Amino acid sequence: MDRCITLILMPVKHHGYVGDSLTGGFVIYQGGAFPERFNNNCIAPNTRHSASRWSTIEKRGSTFASRAAGDFITTSDIWFRPIESTIGPDGALYVADWYDYNISHSSPTNRHHWYKPSRFDGRIWRVSSKKETELTKPFISNSFNLEKRSSKELIQLMITSKNAWWSRQAHRILKERKDSTVYPDLIKLANNIKQQEIALKGLWALYASGGLTESISLELLNSPHEYVRSWVIRLHGDENRIPDSLFPKLVELAQNDKSVIVRSQLACTAKRLDGSQCLQLVEQLWKHDEDEKDPFMPLLIWWAIEDK
Repeated sequence: MDRCITLILMPVKHHGYVGDSLTGGFVIYQGGAFPERFNNNCIAPNTRHSASRWSTIEKRGSTFASRAAGDFITTSDIWFRPIESTIGPDGALYVADWYDYNISHSSPTNRHHWYKPSRFDGRIWRVSSKKETELTKPFISNSFNLEKRSSKELIQLMITSKNAWWSRQAHRILKERKDSTVYPDLIKLANNIKQQEIALKGLWALYASGGLTESISLELLNSPHEYVRSWVIRLHGDENRIPDSLFPKLVELAQNDKSVIVRSQLACTAKRLDGSQCLQLVEQLWKHDEDEKDPFMPLLIWWAIEDK
């Protein structure tokens, strides 16, 4: 029972102090315009402390943990109440500021007598690097309109942009176009054996645009990248069934795959399948003694069994 309560209250283990409650609206920074140390790490507003702080992200078995790294925004202005943040096309961090001295009142009129109540006090801050980057140039040119770019240009942008905003917009347009002429390019990317991030982007775009077949999936289940194998399993599992041509390979992975990332996805997917497929996967997954102390694997396997 104590274990279940711990998982509910603290699904992500955190190390170090970031301030007490009212932390939310965070981003995993992938904007490419800040110093390298911030890339792929968490920046989170802390409303009560009038600050934003950042933490590093590290693997923890089948999940991840965070570790306090320091302050990101601080001020002596106690009216500064950051509540939400996002990353813009320029790589800057945009922070929504509630801008309210009294954060505990229950009514819009319950404020100090010397302050006139208003619904228009919120502010938005743009937090940028001291040295602006090449990411700002598209704002003053036609290159900002990605709809005008060819599908091949979008693929190039998707895999080369340092700012994930651009990559995701390119992915969205490729999904909407469903341009089968670029399927070979996406398949080549998905089979990239050196860079997992590029392989993932190729896989996601191929699936979203309608080009992921069972034969390609079977090939990608042999990828050297654990997250590629995991995502192939998830994408097919989202249909609540695994094609007969792929299922024996999934049983093999449940038995032999050395990655807990892959095994955890197999456990998640097993719950969504019918009893016959589900229990064949579970039969192999529960033989991995190394997963006994994993934060989630024992429960994932249990939930798959309990569901049937």
